Amino acid sequence: MTTAVVSAMDRFAAVTGDPSVMEAVGQRVMEGETLRKIAHAWEIPVMKFIEWVTMDVVRCGVYHAALKVRADELAHETLAIADGTDANSEDVKRDGLRVRARMTLAGHFDPQRFGARLEKNVNVRVGRLASELTDDELSAIIERANRDARVIEGTSTRVVEEAKQVTSEPIAAGTGLI
Repeated sequence: MTTAVVSAMDRFAAVTGDPSVMEAVGQRVMEGETLRKIAHAWEIPVMKFIEWVTMDVVRCGVYHAALKVRADELAHETLAIADGTDANSEDVKRDGLRVRARMTLAGHFDPQRFGARLEKNVNVRVGRLASELTDDELSAIIERANRDARVIEGTSTRVVEEAKQVTSEPIAAGTGLI
């Protein structure tokens, strides 16, 4: 009687060939497991598995959707922790750390809902009307504003849109201003 030896790559091929595997991955991620832990549990190569999940748009979408659900669960856990802490308790520091850790993770998993919100206001003062500015002067102002506002995603677009409203001539794509 011979015993078949199944290699990690054979297991990987079997796992990745199963059309229902991403449903199981999503469920396990929602329950708090990482891709690394899942790969270890299935005894498959970790980096190959992570690459397999993240390099496909559909699989990556399932993974990120599961992370968003996990973020929501972490945020809800913080309420239970905070509600269960007595203000006079010695556990306040520990529970505060537990809450901050969960909210930090939630912010990484779903930055739109739980991430840090940074805002930067950009004020540009011009000594004369925008319609009196040359294209080069307007370009320089917009570039400066974009450089100052690059911390926030979408701010550059907002600055250009505001510049479009101020000028009487539209700013065309391909001019380096959009």
